[in-house]
Amino acid sequence: MLKRIASKPIAFFKISLALLAFVLQPIAANACTSFVLSTVDNIKMYGRTMEFGKQIPTKIGLIPRGYKFQSQINDEAGHSWTGKIAVIAPASSTAPPWLMA
Repeated sequence: MLKRIASKPIAFFKISLALLAFVLQPIAANACTSFVLSTVDNIKMYGRTMEFGKQIPTKIGLIPRGYKFQSQINDEAGHSWTGKIAVIAPASSTAPPWLMA
């Protein structure tokens, strides 16, 4: 039987590909899903799920509307901006206290 399959290149390729896919498939899929919502005044809001293969200690984080952000580059002040919308998201248990709801 193997000789018959080996003599047909397309069949051999398909079976080899199927076996390779079976062997290399992941045990569990850890995938995240993202989505974009548009408001009536055409503001885009990005959302994302977080699916991990293990439990990660998190709390609910909150950044209020109007929060002033300041980036840092090599310990020097970089770009600054003010947030237009509030953000509610999972946050690491080691996140700064102002982020925790």
